[in-house]
Amino acid sequence: MPIFIKGQRIDDYNLLFSPIFKYNRKFNSSGNIIEITEELTGIIYSKYVFNYDDMGKLIEKTQLNSNNTIIKKTKFKYNDKSNVSEEKIYEAKYLSEKCNLKLYCIYKYIYTYWE
Repeated sequence: MPIFIKGQRIDDYNLLFSPIFKYNRKFNSSGNIIEITEELTGIIYSKYVFNYDDMGKLIEKTQLNSNNTIIKKTKFKYNDKSNVSEEKIYEAKYLSEKCNLKLYCIYKYIYTYWE
C-alpha cells in the first residue's frame, strides 16, 4: 500500500517505518522529503534521494548502497493535470568483475486516467 507525504506517493512504506533500521529523514523548505538514510548498528546501509520539479512534484527517486553507488532509480512524468503519466524504474547491473555498474530500465508504467 502506498504512503503519501505532502501529496507525493512513497511506494515502499518500509522506507519510513521499521523496527530494525534507524531512519533519518531530511525535508526541503516545502516540506517534501528529500533524503532517507537507513542505519543498522550505526552504519549507513542505504540512502534514498528524492528530487522534485519547480511545482513540487516528485520526478526522481534514487536508491544508493552503503558505498554511495546508485542501485535503483525511478523517474516520474506527469500529465497536464499533474497526475503521474509515466513511471520508469531502472536497476543497476554489474558489467564486469570490476564492479562497473550500468542502469537498465526494467519496468515502464504508463498511466491513463478517465474522467
